[in-house]
Amino acid sequence: QAEKELNKEEQKDEDSDSGESDKKDSENDAKTDAQERQLLDMYLEDLKSIAPLSRTTQAVILQDVCDKDVESRGVIINNYFLQVVEWVKAYAGKGVAMMDLIQEANVIVMDELGRRDWMKQLDAFDVMDSDDINAWTDLSERLDAYLIDRVKEGIGKLIEEQTDEKMAGNDAAEAAHKEYGRKVTVEELAQFMHVPAEDVSEALRLSANRIENVVVPD
Repeated sequence: QAEKELNKEEQKDEDSDSGESDKKDSENDAKTDAQERQLLDMYLEDLKSIAPLSRTTQAVILQDVCDKDVESRGVIINNYFLQVVEWVKAYAGKGVAMMDLIQEANVIVMDELGRRDWMKQLDAFDVMDSDDINAWTDLSERLDAYLIDRVKEGIGKLIEEQTDEKMAGNDAAEAAHKEYGRKVTVEELAQFMHVPAEDVSEALRLSANRIENVVVPD
């Protein structure tokens, strides 16, 4: 009888610990979501300082971009920063924070416009000697489509990589949880996986602190 009572008390303790852990997880998720929204709101507020370009204006400036004018390229890139927010919305809620999606897309846009491979891909050299605004408008529209495809490809890879990392992190955290008999710290999981603690922290950040069975630092 005494042993049964002891088992009941131990079960109560376990249930209580589990309840507290779930409560803390919910609080951490809410905190992470609030931080992500704050970062996104700040970024969107910053974007308000950029005046969007009309299609015709973009086509005119694109002529200077093709002539390797750095300032004009910056203007075009800023204009694409405004569009990127819309491009990545379709990927929200798929395991990657919205700001990480935007940042990845922005890097892709800057890299593509900096390397100028797009000019070969879109036959821009055939347009460079033309004064026909319609030809430049057409090139501008094709550049939009080209960059959207590059962003989709890059975002798809990012989501796949982070999903794989999260699954690996969850599997390792589950195994560590069974060994320790409780949620593990970042340091304990790093030791269990034989990787630097910084790698585990980064995996947690990329997963928006949603790797299970890990104590999220305050």
